[in-house]
Amino acid sequence: MITFPKPDVEQFLRTFSIADFAVSPDEKQLVFSTNLSGKYNLWGMDLPNSFPYPLTSIDQSCQALIYDKKSRFIIAGFDQDGNENTQFYGVPLNGGTMKEIVNHENTRNFMPKLSNDSKKLYYTTSRGNASFLNAY
Repeated sequence: MITFPKPDVEQFLRTFSIADFAVSPDEKQLVFSTNLSGKYNLWGMDLPNSFPYPLTSIDQSCQALIYDKKSRFIIAGFDQDGNENTQFYGVPLNGGTMKEIVNHENTRNFMPKLSNDSKKLYYTTSRGNASFLNAY
């Protein structure tokens, strides 16, 4: 007979969560931010399949997540180790190297919105106006 040790408290305290998610405009992909691997990253699922695959390995939580209107790329906002200074990156639909879109040191960026043609990114930021914020 095999005997197993009693479970330790870590087993009960480790929880998995989904912090944010988005569905592509063509409804072919679901992307979500989760700590499934022990650290937060973006994961994708090709719908209607339900097996997730990793899109990023940045090991940071995601504060913003939007698709390009034609389902060509994703805009994701990440801070650095919980500093709450969210910066925006372009993420390929199948993962890979992210492209820095908005990165201003010691600046918080919020609420990204893409123009209808996805050529312009609108967002609110603490850059130059920490008390009342600016929009770009």
